[in-house]
Amino acid sequence: MSIFDPTRWASLCVALMCLAVLANPSIASGNDSKKKAIKKDFAAHGDVSCAQERGEALGLCKASVARGTDGTATVVVRFSNGFARKLYFEERRFISASATMSGVGRDTDWAREGGVHLIRVDDQRYELPDAFVFGD
Repeated sequence: MSIFDPTRWASLCVALMCLAVLANPSIASGNDSKKKAIKKDFAAHGDVSCAQERGEALGLCKASVARGTDGTATVVVRFSNGFARKLYFEERRFISASATMSGVGRDTDWAREGGVHLIRVDDQRYELPDAFVFGD
């Protein structure tokens, strides 16, 4: 079999797609909220507590939330300088953040206290009430 055999490449593509779904389950579910956020189909807008730089005191940022029919939520937080980051939730838990020019969004930490998600992504910090994210 030649390396140029289309059957061989098709099998490789299927295997790579399966690996992508296993590594990121939201690909399989389609993450309805991500699609809504892309279309700017937001369920709510408001202010959330945030800090853009390490050591900076919390201030207020504008935020919008798209809630999926599949139990997902995507929150877009915009700092006063225009910088924005998307925060992704599944099953009422923070799962990841979008990559930006200031960071890849993989250095994260989060906790939930008193109905508020306390999230750190790279050097930014966010405090998002469950009521805002999930509409409770």
